[in-house]
Amino acid sequence: MSKYIDADRLRAEIKFAKSVYDNPKRVVYGVADAYRQDGRAAMCGDILKRIDFLQQDETQVDKMLCSQVWWEEQGWIMIPPNVTIDGIDSLLKQVRKKLQQEQLEGQR
Repeated sequence: MSKYIDADRLRAEIKFAKSVYDNPKRVVYGVADAYRQDGRAAMCGDILKRIDFLQQDETQVDKMLCSQVWWEEQGWIMIPPNVTIDGIDSLLKQVRKKLQQEQLEGQR
């Protein structure tokens, strides 16, 4: 089961961490520490870019949910809102046929 996080809150936490690593007043004890600090700041920047890339807006999600192909990929059937009783009956017949085929294949 998927769990969702607030991307804005995550972004704020990462920006705070990046600001700490970018702070020139932070005490750096040696060259290795300086490289580590620079690397952590760069990593925070990369993570922020990745969050922006992966985040979907509502219209993308709406388009996905309205896509019959997406529903079929999930193994679901999309029933349009204007479907008739005959249309539902036809869908049920298709489902029964598919289930029977799967049962026959499973018995082999």
